[in-house]
Amino acid sequence: MSVRLALVLITLISILSSLPAFAARERADTVLLNASVHTMDAARSIKEAVCIAGDRIIYVGSNKGARRFIENATKVLDLKGRMVLPGFQDCHVHLVEGGMHLNECNLDDLKSVDEVVDMIKSYRDENPQKEWIKGSGWGLPLFKNANARKELLDKIESKKPVFLESQDYHSAWVNSKALELAGITADSKDPEGGHIEKDPKTGEPTGTLRESAIELVQRHLPPPTEEEFRKGLLRGQELAATCGITSIQDASVSPQVLAAYEKGYGDGILTVNVNTAIKIDPLKEDDAQVENIKILSRRYRENHREDLLKVSSAKIFADGVIEARTANLLRPYSDKAGGNGKLNFAPERLASLVTKLESAGIQVHIHSIGDGATRASLDAFDRSRRQHPENRRCRSHIAHLELIDKSDLPRFASLSISATIQPYWAQPDEYIVRLTEPVLGKKRSQNIYPFKSLRDEGARLAGGSDWPVSTLSPLEAIQVAVTRRGIDKEGDCWLPHQKLILKDCLEAYTINGAFINHRDSENGSLEVGKQADIVVLDRDLYTVPAGELARVKVLKTIFRGKEIYSREDLKE
Repeated sequence: MSVRLALVLITLISILSSLPAFAARERADTVLLNASVHTMDAARSIKEAVCIAGDRIIYVGSNKGARRFIENATKVLDLKGRMVLPGFQDCHVHLVEGGMHLNECNLDDLKSVDEVVDMIKSYRDENPQKEWIKGSGWGLPLFKNANARKELLDKIESKKPVFLESQDYHSAWVNSKALELAGITADSKDPEGGHIEKDPKTGEPTGTLRESAIELVQRHLPPPTEEEFRKGLLRGQELAATCGITSIQDASVSPQVLAAYEKGYGDGILTVNVNTAIKIDPLKEDDAQVENIKILSRRYRENHREDLLKVSSAKIFADGVIEARTANLLRPYSDKAGGNGKLNFAPERLASLVTKLESAGIQVHIHSIGDGATRASLDAFDRSRRQHPENRRCRSHIAHLELIDKSDLPRFASLSISATIQPYWAQPDEYIVRLTEPVLGKKRSQNIYPFKSLRDEGARLAGGSDWPVSTLSPLEAIQVAVTRRGIDKEGDCWLPHQKLILKDCLEAYTINGAFINHRDSENGSLEVGKQADIVVLDRDLYTVPAGELARVKVLKTIFRGKEIYSREDLKE
């Protein structure tokens, strides 16, 4: 063999060995051309085209490079400059229960008590066969002191029990019949971690229950059927697809919700990557709960080879919410009621529990609203890491974070704790203006939802909706995050020093979300070999005024190479 031929062969072998394995397949099933492809890779590079074969991406690059993958059977979409992103990730959502909520008495976004009353009456009249009137979504600010009264419900329905959870799901509104069934009277004591609102003059229960007191009535509800859970899953993931969401972490799953996901997986109907967080009950023994989650996690890893469905996390409610005065604060509430709000777990127990969970390889997902609860949560993670430094690998995160003491901001990065934020809440709505700022006082209210402060201190931000508490749409949440104003609101923004920039938000809803879900090697960015989870938008977000981001439309959602939502047919 001549030296020249040998050199040619060596060069050829070198070129072939450097090509991605997926390039061996020359034909793409789908090709996206003439796009603004924001890959969200490490370099945050922007490309023109994406090629998909099966459930994987086989090429990301130029239009010219993509054309070599096109054959007669290839579906080619000319996007005419439209924006392409990795499928959105929602790291804090209640997908099945949110879908079920849509099938019940839905009180979302109603603006007055009269509208609420009319909706309950309509649901009652349309569902005469129902044993209970059940629903959710009523706004706490509609009622004085966020305290809805049983007398109003009694006028609507006195023979059947009525059970309506609030929009934030930390309160419930019930009628006299429901109180009677639950045995709740003036003599009833508050359960551990809960509160029964009572009339200050008569001592009688008013009809509003807080936190764990909700369960006093909830346990008497007829259990939902398997079919109701299935319909909830289908409605939830259908709505997620319209929003461009392809991966979620369900933030607090019951055995029934987990069974719905399991059945959906077995039936082949899941159109979203699912991570689940199993709720820790403060009234149950910790070791047994840790062992249960450990067993579930192992079983799901062994049975679900595609990693479509994971039991990955444990959900801990560190406290409640400010509007119901159940959030735990470092300093007392500023109104006459005072008090700091209670932790659901004593600090020592919380630290022990977090350490046990992380040492078992289980991610910890904590609900924390008040600065006291956040301090206790960070202290717990600090103990876990001091005892077992390798526990950082669990990628644990704290959600909501309405109030954080300034001294605790740097601890997120130093402890490798991510912040799962709900950007849509960062606006001066009725919850903030009427129920939050008055009980925090002027000084503490200057840094509610301190997203930019978290980012500036190096915290990894991930996006979550907490749907059905608030909108499932990442685009609506992103608009609020960069404007600190409500959708379609004008004027000065609220706490402008805590605004995020668009880049922060896109990272939170793509690659950072994938990191939280332990899926960043599989999705979260558009790279060769990764799952083809893709969203196509009708405009490039970077060309849209901040106050119009929510108007951008999701045109297509692609999940593992299959189109699961399409607003219009795009062809070359």
